[in-house]
Amino acid sequence: MATAANPYLQGVVARIVYDQAVAAVPDDLEFRKELAAIVARFDGMEPLHAHAVQTVSRDFANSPPAIAYLCTAGLLGVSLDSPALVDALQAAVAAFQENLERIAGNATAGVDLPGVWAEYIRFLTHWHETCAGSPSSQAMSSLAAYFALLLRRACAAVCEDKDARMSSEVAVLLLDSNAVGDSGGDDGTVRWLEDATARFPQSVELWIRRMTALIKESNGANGDAQRRATDRVFETQALSVCAESQRLWSLWLDWTEELHGSGVVSDQDVQSRYRGAFIQTAKLPSEYAGLKEELQTRFVDWAHRTGGLEAMRAAYGTVSRQAYPTLGFYKRCLELESDPKHLVVLHEYACRVRESDMEPWLAYLRHLVTQQRKLEDAASVFWRASRALATDDDRAVFDSRYQALLY
Repeated sequence: MATAANPYLQGVVARIVYDQAVAAVPDDLEFRKELAAIVARFDGMEPLHAHAVQTVSRDFANSPPAIAYLCTAGLLGVSLDSPALVDALQAAVAAFQENLERIAGNATAGVDLPGVWAEYIRFLTHWHETCAGSPSSQAMSSLAAYFALLLRRACAAVCEDKDARMSSEVAVLLLDSNAVGDSGGDDGTVRWLEDATARFPQSVELWIRRMTALIKESNGANGDAQRRATDRVFETQALSVCAESQRLWSLWLDWTEELHGSGVVSDQDVQSRYRGAFIQTAKLPSEYAGLKEELQTRFVDWAHRTGGLEAMRAAYGTVSRQAYPTLGFYKRCLELESDPKHLVVLHEYACRVRESDMEPWLAYLRHLVTQQRKLEDAASVFWRASRALATDDDRAVFDSRYQALLY
């Protein structure tokens, strides 16, 4: 059959299949992009690929990721060593800039302008890193410089109208691309971050970057004054508005212990900071148990590392009084403790965290049977545990595992 009369070779059947797939999964942009990529692999499918791109434009007109995909569609299948690369990249840049101008001029279009800026900056950063990391050549070096310039211009453009163009995502992307530092050095970055965290106080990513920059400043000139200022920002701003961020607390603890190791703060200062952290996080809901556990275990680790067993025992006494100790906390204490009497006390506490959990009970029994050889005490603990377990099935499994310890 001649090509002109063959619906398979003309792509008619493929288009029917494509349209059926789109109808079956209408709202998934990634699925649509994968379909278009599959179509682009085959020779002679240019009309169907154009149709696939057109349907993305039709069905996702207000989606920033879809706008980014449409702007960069000409790069599909273009390799780094292709003569067409430069023209395709310039076309993508022009398409992004045209869309940004169009959306900015039509505020009622319903498109997330900061979202499109985020996609543009992500595109520029990707290609800057790609060109800079490619085998050295004049063309790649020129392209890397070109994208670095575009990143600086994007940063300046966003800063011209932060209310309309900035989001926490845009701020983070600009920072990570080094466009902000290129514009004003470390001092400019710190000031920029101060403004960004004021605009987006709930952004953990921005607070992480701001506090990291302030800690870096604290190690320079005017260290004492800067450390006090950094402390105030940590305690009255960052950890106040983002008290649920485990990463932010970890950064603060790292810095606190670094200051202690340098002799800047005393044992009592560190203990006071940990106690304040326990109080501040005590009322967080149960999904933040991991954060509470990290605070508690880091406290006993620090105490053990700097003051030995006696300091560690004082630390876990503090946690027991001033926080809600987690099972992981007691497990860590059991790993560090060596005195048999203290070990028994810790096992007792661990079993009370979740009395229906057989694992802490079995760990306690293993200690009594294999380490202390106290079979009568073990029998008493076994009886208490059997009453605490929730179901007959649990009790049967528990009994079997206990018997395995004995024999």
